Amino acid sequence: MNETIQHPLFWGVKVPTWVKIWSPAATVGRAAPRQKTPWLHLKARQNNKNKCEIKSESQNPRALPWTRQGDDPPGPAVAKAWGAEWIPTNNLSKNPPARRSLGPLAGALLALALGGAAESAAAPGIELSQPLARGGAAWIQVRELPPGSRVTGGELAGEAFPLTPQGRGLIALDMEAETGPIPLSVRIASPRGPESVIRQTLNVPARSYQEEHLTLPEKKVALNPKDLARSQKETAAILNAYKARGGVPGYLEGFRLPVQGRQSGFFGSRRILNGKPKSPHNGIDVAAPQGTPVVTTAPGVVVLLGKEYFFTGNTVVVHHGDGIFSLYSHLHSVTVREGQKLAAGEALGTVGKTGRATGPHLHWGVRVREARVDPLALPGVEPPAGAGNPNNGGAGR
Repeated sequence: MNETIQHPLFWGVKVPTWVKIWSPAATVGRAAPRQKTPWLHLKARQNNKNKCEIKSESQNPRALPWTRQGDDPPGPAVAKAWGAEWIPTNNLSKNPPARRSLGPLAGALLALALGGAAESAAAPGIELSQPLARGGAAWIQVRELPPGSRVTGGELAGEAFPLTPQGRGLIALDMEAETGPIPLSVRIASPRGPESVIRQTLNVPARSYQEEHLTLPEKKVALNPKDLARSQKETAAILNAYKARGGVPGYLEGFRLPVQGRQSGFFGSRRILNGKPKSPHNGIDVAAPQGTPVVTTAPGVVVLLGKEYFFTGNTVVVHHGDGIFSLYSHLHSVTVREGQKLAAGEALGTVGKTGRATGPHLHWGVRVREARVDPLALPGVEPPAGAGNPNNGGAGR
């Protein structure tokens, strides 16, 4: 708090800043004693829009932020305003006013100004690049961020996610996320005053996945103890790689398809073997000739290089920053090493059929922190041939 304004009709505060404001409540059309009562009058403009933010200093738990004309806040009130244009300064004082009311003309002007500023104030808002569905992802951007403020993070359905100070990031939902309304919020830190939160509710639609029911001899379904132990160790290594956070946010440069070919495996499809559901397919398959170059979908760092894994064969995991990963498996050859930094579109290996695969193809998976995401749901990714047709035949998983 760096200024107290004697008369709300006169301003002279540099922006952005917090100011304490006092004026008789009777001047805004509400019957009230002529006493020292806090009230708000903001008139600041940015991009031809009035801008204001309000809070109450009262310790009363019922003292919520107030904006409506005629409401008396229950205690001292402060306001933050930003913009390029201010009403000219006059009678600026650092002391609260004496107990007096404004004249009829001044009161009318104040009421008019209060109503206009409150109604046309442009508050920060959340914008998504596309609707979110199960297994989906979207760019998030905070709009109308006040000068000097910065975004400190957000939450989607109770899970924290990072954002740049300018309010840009990537959010996603797991392939088995609950449907219906879910909360989204973003925190904004101001140069003066407390942190604020903007909230939004998203409606997640239902999404079904293909199921394939098969009956096979049990010996072709169950792994022997040796293969089971090996596959569990390799799966644990991949999951451990997914724990990386921070790093350079290369994903902000956008995403691309890592190989050209025909889509032969679909995200979310599940096999029911002898009545027992297996894990859903948490990526897509792109069939291509063996030796076809595979490139990284976005800039990042190689965090795992798995050689001849039981299920996924030669496998590479790239961290694109902030817990966003891409996985490439069944590779014939690998041309990168762990810890290597990759530029957008840089080659990391070639298409193969290593591991449990029936033909040469790339299994491409994406993880956004804890969410298993359809790679084709990444903003900007152009689908390969055959995308959207779950009945397409092709290479194995």
